[in-house]
Parts: sequence; structure tokens; C-alpha cells
Amino acid sequence: MKQLCTCGGRKIFGEVFLPDGEGKVPLIIFSHELGQCHFTTEGYARVLNEAGFACIIFDFCGGTEPNLPNESDPNPDMSVISERDEIMAIVEAARGYDRIDPEKIILCGASQGGMASALAAAELGDAIIGVALMYPALCISEDMHNTFGSLDNVGERFDLWGGFMNLSKRYVSDVWDLDVYEKLAKIKKPVLLMHGDIDDLVNISYSLRAADVLENCEFHTIENAGHGFAEESFVTASGYIKDFALRLIR
Repeated sequence: MKQLCTCGGRKIFGEVFLPDGEGKVPLIIFSHELGQCHFTTEGYARVLNEAGFACIIFDFCGGTEPNLPNESDPNPDMSVISERDEIMAIVEAARGYDRIDPEKIILCGASQGGMASALAAAELGDAIIGVALMYPALCISEDMHNTFGSLDNVGERFDLWGGFMNLSKRYVSDVWDLDVYEKLAKIKKPVLLMHGDIDDLVNISYSLRAADVLENCEFHTIENAGHGFAEESFVTASGYIKDFALRLIR
């Protein structure tokens, strides 16, 4: 792991996979799920690296549950907005990396990393050429409203899912008034959207609505897949990402 950049004074660490050869190459930046770390995106990065892409995997600051490794600086006030900002910081830094073609950068995110990638894409405009989203957690704002009812009911810190992670009020306040579909409508670049049909954490209906809002969207239902792609669904999703990314750079 190496330091990729800083964001808000915090150091972000990750790995950069470069294909063999010389010259500038396109880049895909992979963003992991809430509570996870760079491990969950490494398989995708290796597949795309073999297809000729440079790939970055990294740890969100404060985005990993305590039992998993995270080499980036801690952020006790992590939220989907802080993760959006970290993705944007990585894009800016990567544009200056040796061998990275700054005109061919693609985002790819899963679950909360998918929502953060979508929000980053809405802000980045022509700085990227496309974004791939796997089971994006577009439900976060609605979930927080259903859980707390009012911002006044949110303590300075709270446990998520019975202690899976301990989060600050910023996690809730950052999305309380966020209309994620309004943000999605601002994305003019091509979007690949994939969601499992038996996802019991983020219902596929959120992605179906996103597909209607997005200006240029390729949508795939991943059959018999829940919240996370493994085995056959991983192979299927990897293939969709590879085909999508190759079309973008032609």
C-alpha cells in the first residue's frame, strides 16, 4: 500500500496496478462498501488490469469496520459525502501519476462506495469518462429517515446494525436533505449499473429508479445475487465492467 493523496488533511492509502508495457493507460478507481476495505475490490481490479487498465484500490478514511485492516487515516466523522470527496481527491492526484492517461479515468464503486462514486461523478463532469455502479446504496438517506425520524433524535455518535460500526451524527446529517436522484440526473457520462435481484439490504428498486433518471445508463439485473457479487455473479459483473470500460476508451 502506498499513499495516494490527502483529503481534508487525512492520508489515503491504496494500491496501483499497472499493466505491462510503457505509455499512458486508462485508469479505473474502485471504491469499496461501507465497513469493508480494499480487499473487496481487488478481484475486479485484477481482472481489469489484465485487460490493459491501470487500477486503483484503496481504503476510505473511517470506512472500515474494526475487525478489518484499513491503512488510510481514521475519520471519526466518515459519511458518504466524505467518501465522495476522497474519490474526487484520488481522481485529481491520479491525473498526475506517471503512465495514467488523465483523459481516460473511470470510477467503479460498490454499495456505499457506489453511491459515493455516483455523487463524485455528478461533480467531476468531464474529468471522468464513465462510472460503473454495483448494488449502489442509494437508500442511505431514506434509511436514515426511517431509522431516526428527525435529526434531533440522532446522538453525537450511534451504533449501526447492532455495533457493526460506530458512526457520528455527520453520517446522518450529510444525507438528511440529499436528493440522490437529483444528483444522478447531473451525470452526463455513460453509467453501467448492476444490481442483484435478491438483494435484501438495498432493494433493486432503487437502482431501477436510477436507471430511469440517468441520461446514459446500461442496466443489468444480476440473477440470484444478493448484496455483493461472488462466484458466478462476480464473473458476470467483471465481464460487464470490462466490456463497458473497453467501449469507453475506443
